[in-house]
Amino acid sequence: MMYPASPHAPHAIGEGLSIANLIGSIGARFGAASPLAPLACEPATHALHQSRCVVLLLMDGVGCAQLERLPAGAALRTSRLTDLSSVFPSSTAPAITTLASGLPPSQHAITGWYTWSPEHQAVARPLPMDLRGDHAHALDPNTFLGWQALSARMNVPVTVMQPAAIADSAYSRFAWAGARRQHYVRLHDLQGHLLEAARHGARHGGFIYAYLPQFDSVAHEFGWTSGRARQVLVAFDRFFESLAQQLSSTEVLLLASADHGFIDVPSDQLLQIEAFPDVAQHLMHPLSGEPRVVFCHVNETRREAFEAAARAQLGFAFDLYPSDALLNAGWFGPCTDTGRIRDRIGTHCLVARDHYCLTQTLPGEKPVSFIGMHGGIRPEEMRVPLLATRSGRIPSSH
Repeated sequence: MMYPASPHAPHAIGEGLSIANLIGSIGARFGAASPLAPLACEPATHALHQSRCVVLLLMDGVGCAQLERLPAGAALRTSRLTDLSSVFPSSTAPAITTLASGLPPSQHAITGWYTWSPEHQAVARPLPMDLRGDHAHALDPNTFLGWQALSARMNVPVTVMQPAAIADSAYSRFAWAGARRQHYVRLHDLQGHLLEAARHGARHGGFIYAYLPQFDSVAHEFGWTSGRARQVLVAFDRFFESLAQQLSSTEVLLLASADHGFIDVPSDQLLQIEAFPDVAQHLMHPLSGEPRVVFCHVNETRREAFEAAARAQLGFAFDLYPSDALLNAGWFGPCTDTGRIRDRIGTHCLVARDHYCLTQTLPGEKPVSFIGMHGGIRPEEMRVPLLATRSGRIPSSH
């Protein structure tokens, strides 16, 4: 079977060139063994081993294409060390879970904002830890997630800084177990918290993770090329530059990266499954995954009919694959015990071409109207930067 050609597709995990390898190497630096290949960027790994304290800023949605909208002299661009790949699907829930667990999606089994839960026979929302259409049904993270937090395995103090709305969520408490969790409201507040924690870490050792979701929120609503999205990028650039300057007299390693990039979706490429009843009639469960990487559960007796209908009606917008084929090909990362993820990715996967999305509206929901989207395998979605400064300079092995 042929697969969509993309140099930025998820095979990068096995080559040491993804955000999974980045967090695995950070974890290994502080005593948490990683099942993944080390990060294939010698200056970064050298700087990691030379630093007692590491700060990682996670700028949600700020991929390489987004960064390149800034002027050439912008701090975020001049501190760019290398480029990495996101995970598959290239979306927040799988990527953030990789950063919290140190595991690829093949092993942590979070497959999108919407993840099928065989135990509940319903679609779950992993980050809010509830069920789609039943937000009052709280999931137990110990059973639904089931992995051990990377922060609990590190041998240095870990500090996690997140917006106040999510800092004390059930997901955050589980994902950053053993860490000191601190909330912030404004970037200015975050800067003060980060500087205090980093200076303490420079003396005693530590890992600090700060999550910045502001660009992602604006880009979804207004598009990543909008003026509002650019304003957030400029604010991030000033924030990073100021933080780097104030840490320049220390040996703290300041890293920044992203969970994914973005595309803007024309309204005529935002499709709804309800418009394709010949396809929808074969589905056993609601769609899951992401609008650009759609997991379908089809009864074995309807498999051929579903495949024929999907190719006939959606073939102009999506490539159709058996989900197992993508798993076996390493798109989700290297596999160990694959039973958990196999149960969650259904029988088939629709991988978007161009800028197409496929959504589904369940009873009580409003149709998706986002402009900015991600999750697929286009370079704009998959390529993310790795930025680094240490003692005021980009790390070098020389």
